[in-house]
Amino acid sequence: FDFNQAMDTFMDDKELLISLLEPYLEQVEGQLQELSGEGGLDDMDAVRGIAHSIKGSSRNLSMLELGNEAEVLEHAGRDGEKDIAAEALPRVADAFSRVRTAVLKILEREAAGPG
Repeated sequence: FDFNQAMDTFMDDKELLISLLEPYLEQVEGQLQELSGEGGLDDMDAVRGIAHSIKGSSRNLSMLELGNEAEVLEHAGRDGEKDIAAEALPRVADAFSRVRTAVLKILEREAAGPG
């Protein structure tokens, strides 16, 4: 997660960027749980839609690795490739885990305030 690049995207509006991070984490976590649950990869159109959402929101927040992994999952959903989707989902989840760790550190630092 490139916080400085995200700050550039949000024209240095740190308050706005910080306010988006926790809802983003909650949304993506829920989406990944949906895909990882029983039958989560059965509806490939739903897989495509969820992966597209993760890709877009991640890239908008400068979480490019996660966005790129989600794009692979999106294409698998679009193409009806359940095997590829099953391989891509753990990579998306791993990338999300790294993003989540980085974001939580930033949120903790911001909650602690200056100093």
